[in-house]
Amino acid sequence: MKDFEKFRPIFAEHLNVWLQGNQYAIRLCLQMVEVSNLWDDLIDRDKDIDDKDINRIFENLLIDIPRNPFYQQYQNELSLMLNNIILKWHTANVFEKEQKERDLEKAYMLRAEYYQLFVLCANLIGGMEWAKEVSVEVWRLYGESVKSLTKEIKNG
Repeated sequence: MKDFEKFRPIFAEHLNVWLQGNQYAIRLCLQMVEVSNLWDDLIDRDKDIDDKDINRIFENLLIDIPRNPFYQQYQNELSLMLNNIILKWHTANVFEKEQKERDLEKAYMLRAEYYQLFVLCANLIGGMEWAKEVSVEVWRLYGESVKSLTKEIKNG
């Protein structure tokens, strides 16, 4: 969670552009990044997690997100995307544990999938042409490398 707090302003600034200032969509995306980071930390057990962070995330999941007007409007599309992201994340975790041939490269690719949520939200707000325009920038913002993931797994 502390790692994300360093990058939150950068995410918020980019999301503001990609999501055309839609504050509900921006809030949803920032919350989902926090959720995914905390969930990963809980599974990896590689960081100390404050009770206040756990409580905040569950409050987001159970109260804030379901009440978010953007989420309510696009719940069907977003829930399908989130389901897909979760399935890929679970697969990445298996690949990281089993480490069969080329599993780590695949795990790296699968872990990045939550960035597709940003592209979907841009598409829902501005249409396909807008999503195409911002998609390249969205994916270029992804900061983890295969090398850093491999190092983290070997040190974890």
